[in-house]
Amino acid sequence: MTDSLISYLSSDFVQAVAVVILTALVGRLFTAKGRLIWSVSHQYHYSMPRIDEKGRFPVRTQQIWIRNYGRAPLEDIEILLNYPPQHLEIWAPREYETKTITDNRLIVKVPNLAGNEFFTISMLDTFGELPAILSVRSKSGLSTFFNMAPQIQFSPWIKYLIWALIIVGAGTILYFIITFLITLLTPIG
Repeated sequence: MTDSLISYLSSDFVQAVAVVILTALVGRLFTAKGRLIWSVSHQYHYSMPRIDEKGRFPVRTQQIWIRNYGRAPLEDIEILLNYPPQHLEIWAPREYETKTITDNRLIVKVPNLAGNEFFTISMLDTFGELPAILSVRSKSGLSTFFNMAPQIQFSPWIKYLIWALIIVGAGTILYFIITFLITLLTPIG
């Protein structure tokens, strides 16, 4: 049984198929692609005193963080808001346009976003609630929402140590798998 399995796996056909599959996987892994992600990085509700000292009024702020997490540039980014906020600002300064469509929805269009580049949309409103983000997309498809939270930044030597341990661990696991397969496929006696 193991002799026929070894002869089948060592045949030219199986080796050619394995090379084609491996080449396709490596090509897909290393091909530059754009990947649009977004999150709400900041949101707050202030209760501000009026100048005439007759009560308070609400000030609501929100910041949307949009990033191309891939290496290839993205084109035609659109952020669809439920309605126009009282004030909207994009940082870092870049070309964009806004367009109000049916049902008073607001589209913010950004022409392109380079690999690993990001921008933020800050909104402010003193009358009511801020608009909901209905969708974020680019020419290549819909974006992915993710939760954003503060993270501790470790020193570089700790990061290098962690990566070294990951590589050593992966190499050890690969060694044990190869050793197990060789032991399994070696005929006894």
